[in-house]
Amino acid sequence: AAHVATVVVAAACLSISQRTPERTPTAGPSLVVGVSRFMLAVVLVAGIGGAVVWWLGPLVAGEPIDAGVLASVTTVVLAASAVAVAAMSRLLRYVEFRWLVYAVLVAGALKLVVDDFRRSSPATLFAALAVYGVALILAPRILRRAVVPDQPT
Repeated sequence: AAHVATVVVAAACLSISQRTPERTPTAGPSLVVGVSRFMLAVVLVAGIGGAVVWWLGPLVAGEPIDAGVLASVTTVVLAASAVAVAAMSRLLRYVEFRWLVYAVLVAGALKLVVDDFRRSSPATLFAALAVYGVALILAPRILRRAVVPDQPT
């Protein structure tokens, strides 16, 4: 319940507009607003990703849980998260989501090197690398098409 509440609160906080009376429409977001929105986006993406791995992991990895399959499921969720965050950057037009795309891609690469190469079988490693490769292609393409204005609407 606490995990779900954290995700809901982070989503609610991200939906709050940053417009205040003293800010002009042409001014960009302040550093404090940008960092706090980035941190909320990290909590939101990590919370949703963690819930998906918690729910999907045992279904796919079987009983007892195969560590290699679970590592590949986590990599697939990270890759899907990067593409989803890139798509969200187009919808919400917050620059912080653009920053988060690259952070999630780097986290996925580190996870591949540290966890997947050590635990996964060749078949699950191939699937994880294929899905991660697709995310490496799609996420920057989605970001390239996004136009981010100075002020969210």
